[in-house]
Amino acid sequence: MHRFYGIRIGIFGMLSLLLFSSCNDYSSTGIEDSVEFIESTVPVAEAQDVTMDLKSGANSFALHLIDLSNIDPNPIISNGQKRAWCIEWDVRVIQGLQKHVKLHSTEGKVYWNKLNYLLNRIDHYKQSYPQITYKEIQAAIWSIVDYKPFSIDKIPDYPNFPSSFYEDGEYRFDVTLTKEIIEEVKIKASGSVFDKFALVIENEGQIIVTTSE
Repeated sequence: MHRFYGIRIGIFGMLSLLLFSSCNDYSSTGIEDSVEFIESTVPVAEAQDVTMDLKSGANSFALHLIDLSNIDPNPIISNGQKRAWCIEWDVRVIQGLQKHVKLHSTEGKVYWNKLNYLLNRIDHYKQSYPQITYKEIQAAIWSIVDYKPFSIDKIPDYPNFPSSFYEDGEYRFDVTLTKEIIEEVKIKASGSVFDKFALVIENEGQIIVTTSE
């Protein structure tokens, strides 16, 4: 059963499963009971039985790199390789091949305005900040998606935080730049018009997102 669907039909049952799951570099703190999060997406009808191959996207300026197939023709998303990001820092990712993956659209949903603003600005940030990496973008996403409590300043207190972002008492990304991006998003996201929007990917691991085309 995919986790996204599990949240829809049994938030407390899935909570029990996650609390006892093995998370590699991640430590689960449990799923937040966020009805707004769950109900603020629309299934992409042509992408409800997708095959996804997921691997590290560090060399492609993303947390994950995914290869999607078995998507029927539609104006939102096509088959092929995409950059992807995660929403849950404390839930393990399942790399490799997965079948029966489902995609959900955030188009026109106010709940996702901040994330959609950020995703539309990634290329701008790459041009404006030569030092930026995928880590600043990912940390900003964790901060602006109102799904699980997250604060950059509290990272030292989070157990088993991903070592690629924080290790041995040191942040391994540009905290100042990340906070600047977060503040820009908070100020400018409301009322913005987006060329593309996030697609939430329902799968067996952590909830991840890619973008429309």
